Amino acid sequence: ERGGAFNHEWSTRNMRFFVQQGLERANAQQESVRIITTLYGPPAFMTQHHSPSSSVLKPGYKKDLALYMIDWVTYLKEHGYPVQYLSIHNEGTDWLRWPHYENHRNDVMLDRDYNLLWRPRDIAEFMAYMKPIMIRQGLSDVGLTPGEPINLFRFDHFGIAYEIARNAEALNSIDLITSHGFGIGNPLGRGYADAHNHGATLLHKDRPDLKTWITSMSWGQTGTIFCAEMYEHLYGNRASAIIPWAGIQRYSEWGEKNKHAACAITVLEDSTFQINKEYYFYKQYSRAGRPGMRVVKTYVNRPDVLIAAFAQDKSDHADAFVVINLGESLKYASDMIEFSFNVQDKNLYYSFPYKDPFLAFDQQTKSQMTGVQFAAQPTETGYIMEFAFPWQTLGGKPDSLFSFDAFARDGRDMPHGHIGWLGEKNSFTGKIKTGSVDQNDGRVVTISRVAQPLQIDGKKENGWMPASDYQLNHDLMPGTPPLISGIWNMRYDDAHLYVLVQMQDPSNEMGRLLEISLKGSRYESFRVVRTDELSENDHDLGVITARDGKINYLSPNHSVTTFIGVK
Repeated sequence: ERGGAFNHEWSTRNMRFFVQQGLERANAQQESVRIITTLYGPPAFMTQHHSPSSSVLKPGYKKDLALYMIDWVTYLKEHGYPVQYLSIHNEGTDWLRWPHYENHRNDVMLDRDYNLLWRPRDIAEFMAYMKPIMIRQGLSDVGLTPGEPINLFRFDHFGIAYEIARNAEALNSIDLITSHGFGIGNPLGRGYADAHNHGATLLHKDRPDLKTWITSMSWGQTGTIFCAEMYEHLYGNRASAIIPWAGIQRYSEWGEKNKHAACAITVLEDSTFQINKEYYFYKQYSRAGRPGMRVVKTYVNRPDVLIAAFAQDKSDHADAFVVINLGESLKYASDMIEFSFNVQDKNLYYSFPYKDPFLAFDQQTKSQMTGVQFAAQPTETGYIMEFAFPWQTLGGKPDSLFSFDAFARDGRDMPHGHIGWLGEKNSFTGKIKTGSVDQNDGRVVTISRVAQPLQIDGKKENGWMPASDYQLNHDLMPGTPPLISGIWNMRYDDAHLYVLVQMQDPSNEMGRLLEISLKGSRYESFRVVRTDELSENDHDLGVITARDGKINYLSPNHSVTTFIGVK
């Protein structure tokens, strides 16, 4: 109630326990910690709806709100928490969430967060009002930030930076630019975020000292995309710090509202936990970009490779850089086998992407896939895919003559890795016949019957012997040496036509050969640690020494590698 005491001890004990444990571990490792704390929601009595959820401030309660925040920060500092910044709101500019706008009702967003609605002018006016009170209450060493919109695009686009720039007292009160970092790479829409900090550029005209922190961002769908988004925050948004959202989660506590389920550590329902791949990707950055270092401009002559570099500057940390290779595919994950059949003038098409460890298929007409069996297994140099097509689905019968065409595609972004069998540009064009068909045409391949049905498991077992293997012919861009190769063969019985494809694809192993110039670095040797999406978490590659100021490094597709200088 108004005028009453706030019981921070009771209301925040679980959150503070987590922070206390983190502080103890950081101190034991001689690491420094700085805390930024954000208003998530005011006490209900301060709101017009008398509710802690989704509301607006009552007239005349501005001072109550300021003293509530100050009371919280004072409590933390008195208990030894190293609070450096106070942020005044958490996504309070996302206007579709509030009951005040029920004519724009959005069932997903409405009532989702405990916070006030903060208009750009409200933010500037409150900052100008808040800072003098903080100083009078003994918090002159705690910086004030203008809150955290969903992304920095909104900080500029909604007019927040403009309102601060035109309010001299607000401009004098801001100590740090803060924002969440969601939406990068999305199409234009509600979640859109352009990775250029135009709002900071506006404020830097009068406050060149201001830095930017990203206080929340999604862990993303894949580790390399997550690392690429951090690169965008560092170089596009010119952020000095990045804090991912909800690094430790227990999914059942969020229900269906959690749209960012990826995280570093998952707490399971039996109270155990698992460390996820995302943890190791974030670690690649956090071991390289340390407090006090300077972000270094980098250039890479490839759109799918990014390098984030950090200079020692005045810190005690060694020069370091992070190589992010987005690649055009995971290891065979987007390679594809495509089939075209013409059986008794009936045309069928199937495509089978090879996905490790899961397999999926697409088809132009869903009913065509009835009864088809397929399986895939990796090999040391590629993969095997095995198929059983029912004659009933193909529209033929065991004694058939049919046309057949198939292609192996080397990754979704490799159209010139398209390999054809029985195509016009290859050494053989013709038809397939089963062993009992009487056909004397020399342009026909004859396949044999099997005594027992073949097991479709992605393995070349004895049932395929001694079936003839037919070499895949390359149909690559002229002048480009073939990177993938393979063989295929067929068998049949009364029920099925069997096809086996065995691919060798060293291109997936090769990745990107990078020549990294270390111009300006005082280090010649670097400890190298890599994380990739399919296998390695932390793979220590040892120490690599530059030659003539350059490092040659073969970066696997969809991997992130950190180089840390060593004397």
